[in-house]
Amino acid sequence: MKILLLLSILSYSVAEIHKSDDVDLLKNGLTELLTTGVAPQYFKDVAKRHQLDLSFSKPPSLMGLSAIDTCDLCGKFVNVVMTMRHIIPEFILKNTIVGACEELKIEANRVCSGVIDPQLDVIFYILKNGKDVKAEKFCTLLLGSSCHNEFDYFNWTIDIPPKPSKLPEKIASRSSKNIRILQVSDLHYDPRYTAGSSAACGEPLCCQDDQGAASDPNDACGIWGDYRNADTSRKVLDEALRHMSTQEVDYVYFTGDIISHRVWSTSEAKNLETEREVLDLLRNTFNVPVLFVLGNHEPHPVNMYAPEEIKTNGLSTKWLFDILAEELKGLISENALKTSEKGGFYTLTLRPGFRVVVLNNNVCGKDNLWLAYDSFDPYGQLTWLVQVLEEAERNGEYVHILHHIPSGHHSCLGTWSREFVKIINRFSETINGQFNGHTHWDEFFLYFDESDPSKATNVAFNGASLTTYSSNNPSYKIYDIDPQNYKVVNFEEWTFNLTAANLQPEKPTVDWYKLYSFRETYGVSSMEPKEINELLTRMIKDKSLLQIYHKYKFRMGSDGYCNDDCHKSNLCRIVTSNVADSYHCDEIMRKYDEQNKLT
Repeated sequence: MKILLLLSILSYSVAEIHKSDDVDLLKNGLTELLTTGVAPQYFKDVAKRHQLDLSFSKPPSLMGLSAIDTCDLCGKFVNVVMTMRHIIPEFILKNTIVGACEELKIEANRVCSGVIDPQLDVIFYILKNGKDVKAEKFCTLLLGSSCHNEFDYFNWTIDIPPKPSKLPEKIASRSSKNIRILQVSDLHYDPRYTAGSSAACGEPLCCQDDQGAASDPNDACGIWGDYRNADTSRKVLDEALRHMSTQEVDYVYFTGDIISHRVWSTSEAKNLETEREVLDLLRNTFNVPVLFVLGNHEPHPVNMYAPEEIKTNGLSTKWLFDILAEELKGLISENALKTSEKGGFYTLTLRPGFRVVVLNNNVCGKDNLWLAYDSFDPYGQLTWLVQVLEEAERNGEYVHILHHIPSGHHSCLGTWSREFVKIINRFSETINGQFNGHTHWDEFFLYFDESDPSKATNVAFNGASLTTYSSNNPSYKIYDIDPQNYKVVNFEEWTFNLTAANLQPEKPTVDWYKLYSFRETYGVSSMEPKEINELLTRMIKDKSLLQIYHKYKFRMGSDGYCNDDCHKSNLCRIVTSNVADSYHCDEIMRKYDEQNKLT
């Protein structure tokens, strides 16, 4: 979430700005604000005239402001902040920025202070202690390629050994029964969810116990949740775990994000309490191994995974890694505990020939401003991943990889995404499954061979979300896994209709149902990458398949309509595993346009 005010001001949409004098007024006004602590009237007038949209809950937008102007504005003001740090005490500069957020009514006062204050502690530390810290680095993290070439400031490679001429034989399995794996993702547990409170609260998260009752019945949060900016109550969490526990499964993959979207109210102590509560609930609900993945909402401040060398209280992420290690004791080895304590990643063998690797790939998120301090392979995780996969290859093991953020997600650092995809392709005959979360959507993602772009090499499956945030029905997935090669044979998704559930508040449970089976719905003979790639060709030709995909993306939630641009966006997301490579996205959009005569 882009919540550093001074950078947000530089990047978010300024409706219909075309005149250079207005851009100059914004630059000068913001400079004056930061140097004097007072927003000049002309700046307020320009902001009001052009309806500055700087809310924390929206992604960056350049609408109405050229990329060049936005980038220039960003660089100018980051440099002003860097200069002001040496002139006035940091607490005064911090108060000025928080005060500006409040004065410009970007968010409610408590959101401004609760979000910006801890983020600025990170920024100030980086500015004071970082090497080669430049405004361009911050602006590139925030604005991406629309500002600077990302690879001018963040570009490194991982050593990957060549594939052997002959791969070792795989370990034979004695079982013929499919393995069943339950995936649940993005719980976003909200202990402050209150039915009857307002779902139109004007803050990043609604339905809170301190936001008051809804004045309009249409804005009242339901007993089982709300499609708007609302997270998962304890009532829904307990009900979901009750239903999941009725399923026969062998393993549980939890792919991240326990903490709610109440981003202005996090702290190490609060997060620690919530994480322990939910992790213990998950572990005690199932009599099978539960594998935990960290999400971007787990740390405090949100998104911030500090380098291993950072030991300062309030900045270090060590407390979070220690919680994870505590929960994993007895499940993973001593060596695996060391990497979980180091950076929140680990590996374990679930049965002979079947290894799982759990990554903390939140370090690739450009919201993690510690990347401006040091972006090179955080925690040495990708280097470690190569070593683990090399050993698995030598030992004839098959591997599943779990991580939170899809590697092709726009928020992932391009160089991290690129190197990860290279690793996946190098070990594609060892890696037979990937599982992620983060987007809250039911999606899948294809990986392609760099030397043969038409050849699909791997598939990653997104676990959707238990939270409704936003427009989703809560859900979880169950996968059938081949016991011989640990490939995904099929999956089914389970959900309930939130609207129907809220209309029956007297019922102690909700009506869960199987939303769909992937192979039955899409008519595929297998879940092999080649077969899924061929499915995309059919989807381009058959919009009914695309419409089904979109509806299931939200689990038949409140967002059901999808036009041509929407279909192309969904297709593009499927084929983008390397955020730095748009080839497959460009190709599939071209084919869609040709098929539907849109060119």
